[in-house]
Amino acid sequence: MSIDRRSFLRTSSLGIAGSLVATSPVGSRLVTDAADALPRLRTPGDWDEVRESFAIDRSWIHMAGLLLASHPGPVADSIRYFREELDRNPTHGWQEHRSEESRSREVMARYVEADANDIAVTGSTTMGLAIIFNGLRLGEGDEILHTTHDHSVTNRSIQFKSEQSGASVRRISLYEDDRPEEASETEILARLERGIRPETKVVGATHVHSKNGVKLPIGAMSEVIDRANEARADKDQITFVVDGVHGFGIENTTMEALGCDFFCAGTHKWIFGPRGTGMVWGHPRAQNRVIPTIPSFSGGGWGGRMTPGGFHSFEHRWALGQAFEFHMGIGKDRVQSRIHELNLALKEGLAAMDHVRLYTPMDMSLSSGLVCFDVDGMSQRQVVTRLQDAHRIIASTTPYSPSYARFTAGLLNDEADVETCLRAVRELA
Repeated sequence: MSIDRRSFLRTSSLGIAGSLVATSPVGSRLVTDAADALPRLRTPGDWDEVRESFAIDRSWIHMAGLLLASHPGPVADSIRYFREELDRNPTHGWQEHRSEESRSREVMARYVEADANDIAVTGSTTMGLAIIFNGLRLGEGDEILHTTHDHSVTNRSIQFKSEQSGASVRRISLYEDDRPEEASETEILARLERGIRPETKVVGATHVHSKNGVKLPIGAMSEVIDRANEARADKDQITFVVDGVHGFGIENTTMEALGCDFFCAGTHKWIFGPRGTGMVWGHPRAQNRVIPTIPSFSGGGWGGRMTPGGFHSFEHRWALGQAFEFHMGIGKDRVQSRIHELNLALKEGLAAMDHVRLYTPMDMSLSSGLVCFDVDGMSQRQVVTRLQDAHRIIASTTPYSPSYARFTAGLLNDEADVETCLRAVRELA
C-alpha cells in the first residue's frame, strides 16, 4: 500500500529538517512555501540549525563543497519519497508525478526572479554549456571569444562547435594569469572591450573561476557587450554565455542583474540540489539563436523545449525545487553574507602567513566562495594530503596548470572550521 506524502514526510525528516521545511500534500503535488518553510535566521547561532539538517560526517572538516553537495534533510526526504513511489509502481508513479519537473522550474524561477518558461532542467553545468554552445547558429566567418580562465568543459564545448560550424575561436586573458589576486574590474572590462572584434558573435565567460577564485563582474561585462551590440544588426548580435556554477547558491543576484544571454549551472554544488541536476536560463531576446540538441519530453515554452528528454533519475529532478526552497527559506542575502564572511576570514588569515601565497582577490566584489593558495616548498597535492592526514580537513586542488590548493567554506562550515584550517596551514611552515 502506498504511503501518503504527509505521513512519509512526518516520519522520515532527518534531524532538524522537519522543522526547517514544512510540507503538505495538495492535490497530486508536493507543496512548500519558502516564506513558511524555514524561519529567517534570528542569531548567528541559527547557522547550527542549518548545518544539522545535513547527514554529513562531522569528524571531518569539509572544505571541498564546490565539487558535490551533501543533501539537506528536505532534499533527501523528497528524493526518497519519489524513489519509493517509483519503486512501488514505476508506471503509475511516473504518470502521477511527472509534473513535478515543471514545479521545479517554477521554484527555480522564483529564486532567480525570472520566468519558468525561460528555464530548462539539465543534468549538470557541463550538459548545459554543451547544449547552448552546440545549438548556437554559427558558421564560417563567425568568431567565438572566450577566456583563458575557463574550465576545460567550456573549452571543449566551444572547440566541438568550432569543428562542427567552421566558426573560429579566440581566447583572451581578462587579468594577468600569474597574478589573479591583483585583478580589477577596470582591467577586466577594458580587456573585454578591446577583445571584441566585428566578427565576434559569441562571448563565453565564467562567473567564478575555479582555478583561482576570481569572480568576474558579469553585470558590468554584459553592459560592455550591450554597447557593442548597439551598432550591430540583429543577425550580428553578440551572444553572451556564462558558466555560473560557482556563484550560483552564493551570490544574491538575479538573471536580470547579470544581464547575460544564457546562464548555465549545476544545482548539485552550492545549491545543495539532487546530484545529477542543473539548469539553463535563456534571455528571451536570444532564445531563437539556439537550436535544441536533444529532443524534449517537457512542455512550457523555450525552457521546456531545451530540457533534454529521455528517462532520467526522475526522483532527483522532481526533488530539485526543495533545494531552492531551502535556500530561499534561509534568505539569499544571508547565505551570501555568511559564505563571504567565512571566506574573507580564510583569505585574511592566509595572507598574514609568510610561507603562503594567496591567489584569490581579497575584495569580495571580485571573489566568492573559493580561496586558492600555495605553500612554500610544497606541491598543492602535498598540502591537501597533509591537511587530510594530519587534521582531517578535506580540501581540494585546482584542475589546471599551474594548480593550487583550495578551500571552499560554505554553509556546512563555521568559524571554528576556519580557525582549524588556518592553524593547520600555519603548521606547514
